[in-house]
Amino acid sequence: MNRILRWLKRTPILIPFLVILFLYAPASLLLPPEVDRNAIVTAVGIDKEKEGYSLSFLRYVPQANSNYAEKLEVVTTTGKNVSQNLEKASVIMGKNINLNHTESIILGDSVLEEDISIILDFFVRAPIVLNGCLVCASNVSAKETIESINALNDGSGMKLEDIVRYAELNYYGRETTLETFFSGYYSPTETSLISMIEVNDGTTDGIVANSSSGGGGNEEGMSSQGGQKEEKKKSVSNLGTLVLMKKGKKQALLTREDVAGLNYIKSNSGKVMLTITDHDLGNGKLADIIYEVVENKTISSVDFSNNVPVVKFHVEMKLDLFEIVDKREDEKQSIKQYDVDKKIIEEIEKVVKEEFAKSLRILRETKTDALGVYELMQKADKKAFERFLSSLTDKNDFLSHIVFAVSVESDPF
Repeated sequence: MNRILRWLKRTPILIPFLVILFLYAPASLLLPPEVDRNAIVTAVGIDKEKEGYSLSFLRYVPQANSNYAEKLEVVTTTGKNVSQNLEKASVIMGKNINLNHTESIILGDSVLEEDISIILDFFVRAPIVLNGCLVCASNVSAKETIESINALNDGSGMKLEDIVRYAELNYYGRETTLETFFSGYYSPTETSLISMIEVNDGTTDGIVANSSSGGGGNEEGMSSQGGQKEEKKKSVSNLGTLVLMKKGKKQALLTREDVAGLNYIKSNSGKVMLTITDHDLGNGKLADIIYEVVENKTISSVDFSNNVPVVKFHVEMKLDLFEIVDKREDEKQSIKQYDVDKKIIEEIEKVVKEEFAKSLRILRETKTDALGVYELMQKADKKAFERFLSSLTDKNDFLSHIVFAVSVESDPF
């Protein structure tokens, strides 16, 4: 004891730490685990009802097991607003709702027809929800999507966040999160993009999972895989489709091909495949040649001529030969047997221009700027750009009054 007192006398700075340790350590050790007091929610689904909203919570259920598999369950509530739904969910689960670990918010098809910023505003203001939380839409109700994801997790161990993030980073080049949605929403063009999760029957593309059906579609409470409910096979997939939004409302769907048409003129924007159809290899040989764009660098410039903006994109591409599909049924040859001639460079430029024109047509029809052209022109010549906008009857339709010029320098060998 004397030795301890002498040691404390030599190091008095440790005395406050020891006092704190003795006062609070016993109480902390006796506290129940956090999962006993809080419901850990990993995903939230939102559907529109006649009066208010229906929210589906995918929550983590702690349990001991030997295979490290996560146990999840779905809790559904209906209320006039998010706060009322959270209160109901707390009563149903008998725990506080913890959104600190929420990684994704899923919007059902019924929500996309209105301004989704109204309901997402709660999550972006709540200090417990991270701005990096993913936001994605679904072609069916959010509840059905959440239940299919739960079945998918039980059956294959696949997670929604992995599926969404891979497609976003590889095909769009950036994640669609709360932060990026509101960044586009409050921009001058009020344009945002969010990912689309598709749930279909088990015969379509996607990861197949057993999803229980039966009972009321909007019934509140906890869902279960047991009982007399019939199990139906559902496929869950993210095929690279994006929802194009203006002022928080759905305007159109951009398929992976539409997104690729925009990515051709964006520097290193993601994984892009380029297909040359019916290329003449000589001697009557026709083949589809498929390239992967491994690197693309775009140089952008804007000129104002007679108050008409001319936006120029010069694209430098490096491509790897990915596949050659011989059109002759009687003979299949390997890639090494083909000597791709230099005419392919002209065909590559033609494909890039045509695919970009198709994607641009969608943007013009919906009056949405997913390219960032507004910002590009403003930086180039702010006064000339303001004169151009003031001359338009509909300033939202500025894309239709711009001349686009695309040139391509490719290296396909």
